[in-house]
Amino acid sequence: MEILILLVLGAGFVAMLALIVVLTIYRGRQRGRDWAAAAGQLGLTLGPATHRAPFAGDRPTIHMPMRGARAGLPVEIGIKVVIRHGANNRRYRELWTYVRVSFPRSLDLGLAAHTTGFVGRAFQALAGQTDVQVGDPELDAAYEIKAADPGLVARLFQVPYLREALMWHAHHAPMKPWVGDGQVYASVKRVVTDPGALATTLDNLVDLARRVLAARAQIGPSEGERAVQEQWRQVAERRGLALDVEGTRMSGRTEGVYVEVDAQLVKQQRWTVFTVRFDRPLGASLKMTRQSSLHSIGKLLGMQDIEVGDPAFDARFLIKGSPPDRVRALLTPEVRARLAELSDRASALEVHDDRLEARVGWLVAQAADVDSGLAMVARAGAALSGQGAAEAGPFR
Repeated sequence: MEILILLVLGAGFVAMLALIVVLTIYRGRQRGRDWAAAAGQLGLTLGPATHRAPFAGDRPTIHMPMRGARAGLPVEIGIKVVIRHGANNRRYRELWTYVRVSFPRSLDLGLAAHTTGFVGRAFQALAGQTDVQVGDPELDAAYEIKAADPGLVARLFQVPYLREALMWHAHHAPMKPWVGDGQVYASVKRVVTDPGALATTLDNLVDLARRVLAARAQIGPSEGERAVQEQWRQVAERRGLALDVEGTRMSGRTEGVYVEVDAQLVKQQRWTVFTVRFDRPLGASLKMTRQSSLHSIGKLLGMQDIEVGDPAFDARFLIKGSPPDRVRALLTPEVRARLAELSDRASALEVHDDRLEARVGWLVAQAADVDSGLAMVARAGAALSGQGAAEAGPFR
């Protein structure tokens, strides 16, 4: 009798598991059909799946992002998987629906703005954090704003037609917006397949994106754009380099090598990046960086490091590559001297098989400073790659 009861309970348990699996598969396929139908009604195309869906086969799933264009702007609607850690280090998944509208080019402001509430403001105050204040009490209370160019962002957010949209989104939009240098974005912690709800959010974000772009054009050039337009242009004209003012970049051949100079924004910090791209790989699988305290600890623990027999240089750089003899042959006394000099001027320095990259942790604005940095990087790259003005072959 007891065995019979156990068999019945076991069979019931298996049947329950089977039912759960069947219902999960059915729900997943139904969601996929609803998702595909929504994409069709919105005039968007399903892209490749970002996550595998069990038992989906070739059927559409919610993990296939919808992509297309609205008002000439690239748009995307998708589902992202967020992994959280709960009590006892237990992991669980959250599914978020997101809507993204991308800009045709960066705003070049180092902008990151999102809605915040009383709790967020209180936490900021306790942590001693401050954000950009645009001078509008309502807007400052509704949004947390970070920027590399606070003055220009304050002017941007004070443009009346943009302020109006930002305040509407803060108080009424079901998906709260995030505005960055390259996009406007909104998300909500649930799966949304209703085409009406998705269309409303998409249309609202497209409208917000168009207002951001119009206001950005109205307030004038950023610090980086002004530097490129007024100072970098002198260097580009003298050296015969191509200049991209909107992309805050110049490039071309000089000192016998192909160079690029970029005014980049990383979060809310401006960097100037000088790069030499070699005409052909060095053939040593080289990766060389300036040493840090963590690298020193790693070397004590047996981290690979090629030494060239120059104590000062070996202490300064972490060198990897293969074969070691090829690496040592590349790092001649002249190359070591140029790299050491460059390392003294740069915030970060990296050498790879195909390029040399020196990063400076601020905007190098003056023409003389840009020209000096460009020449120093180009000559180091020419010495390392064996290129020079006499052998300025075509860049590949």
